[in-house]
Amino acid sequence: MRKIAFDVLRKVIVDHKYANVALKNVDHPNVALITQLVYGTLQNYEYCKAHWQPFISKPLKKDIEILLTLSVYQWIFIDKTPDYAIVNETIEIAKRLFDGRYQKVINAVLRNVFLQPILSLPFDTNENIALMTSFPLWIINLWEKQYGKELMLDFALSSNKASTIYVKENPFVSLLEDDSHLEKTDVQGCYAVDRTFLSSKAFAFGKYIVQDKNAQQVAHFVDVKPNDVVLDACAAPGGKSVSMAIKMNNQGKIIALDVFEHRLQLIQQLIRKTKIDIIKPTLQDATKAHEAFKEETFDGVLVDAPCSGLGVLKRKPEIKLFIKPSDLDQLVTLQQEILKSVALLVKVGGWLVYSTCTINKKENEKQSEYFLNKFPQYEKIEEKFINPKTSEADGFYMVKYKRTS
Repeated sequence: MRKIAFDVLRKVIVDHKYANVALKNVDHPNVALITQLVYGTLQNYEYCKAHWQPFISKPLKKDIEILLTLSVYQWIFIDKTPDYAIVNETIEIAKRLFDGRYQKVINAVLRNVFLQPILSLPFDTNENIALMTSFPLWIINLWEKQYGKELMLDFALSSNKASTIYVKENPFVSLLEDDSHLEKTDVQGCYAVDRTFLSSKAFAFGKYIVQDKNAQQVAHFVDVKPNDVVLDACAAPGGKSVSMAIKMNNQGKIIALDVFEHRLQLIQQLIRKTKIDIIKPTLQDATKAHEAFKEETFDGVLVDAPCSGLGVLKRKPEIKLFIKPSDLDQLVTLQQEILKSVALLVKVGGWLVYSTCTINKKENEKQSEYFLNKFPQYEKIEEKFINPKTSEADGFYMVKYKRTS
């Protein structure tokens, strides 16, 4: 079982796969524990590494690093496994992976680790907070500067919690079965479910689709109505297009853009599953949408922009391992290019909604200021930031504009 978790972690850390994608093909009776090992190790990677690094004098192969970090995660966070069993199993995995090499190193390092107390530091400095929550220090500093220390701590601590699975109800699929196991939320049509629900008949037939609770709020935020013509500028994998189509009673048209063919296939699969027929997947770079459509074509445009994903770290903890400050600057530029491209495609009197699943004012509030300065023919109607801790879901930002002239 831990060998499977190691294999998944290796795909994420070495091959840069998303954890949820790497876990998709895992077929094991204890997939829940494997998932916990993978997500828990990624969420606490630097903290777990800090326990074994003092006993290493030179850099290790990446595979050994992953294996030791996984072992330390299990030691700290999963009480049921005895220390000797963790050591023995880790050595067995190493034997198979490395032809008998590194056994002595692994054995010595882990036995030394297990003789030490579990690391606990006060949250009195940003350096300590970064280590205890396994965040790059620059993200902790960014959040404190933009939101203050209290919210920074909220964001960091809530990011390391297990994520809740939320689903959206699809009224266009009828299915008579007991749904008493669905837990209602404060968002209309949204339910919290456990992982076993994803094997249910209702899910298989498209009565429900997986979509985070706060992502579902975007469709409630936009002013779509039946018979509108709408552009979803960054649509894949299609959840927000489907949510808008439901609000439109499957009447009208939604042009769903994506720049990659394989991501359009995800939208197409969701359309077939949900029995919704007003969504038209279209291969198109959103930064060049103005070249593909005439001005004032759409009643409304949704830009659910590519972003740094700092609001979805519960579901994508690998972002913490790879993201760099320069990535944020590049994304801000891309977001601006998309907004410039779609701004004049909205009819006078129509709406434009910009949303992200990140916690970064440069991509959110500052981006809104940029847009209003660039396009005075719009006015801001409403703006919302959703705290991932208090909402127990993803961190989200959304802002709605009306084109006035």
